[in-house]
Amino acid sequence: MRVTALTFTNSICPPGPKASTLGLNDGGMTCLRNLKWAALQRLFGWFNGQVAYWTALWLGVVILALLGWIAFGSRGAPWYWRLCGAFATACFGLLVILLKILVS
Repeated sequence: MRVTALTFTNSICPPGPKASTLGLNDGGMTCLRNLKWAALQRLFGWFNGQVAYWTALWLGVVILALLGWIAFGSRGAPWYWRLCGAFATACFGLLVILLKILVS
């Protein structure tokens, strides 16, 4: 595993004089950012900005549903009203998605 990590790091941040021509000579921060990006690509496969954008929108819907579930649960509502509350608050997230589609 250690050899794989070193090979992976050297392929992203080549050592020696090539690093300065690639703009990687700023204390290693650019190299570290490239390494994080490459690790994310290897972990999740190839994804672009559109996938990240839609994932963030749908995560907002899920978070709103969880907040609705918690809010109705804190009032002592039965599970079916909690489910209705989660659905109603998740609809606000769906409304945001629809508005973003209409705007762009």
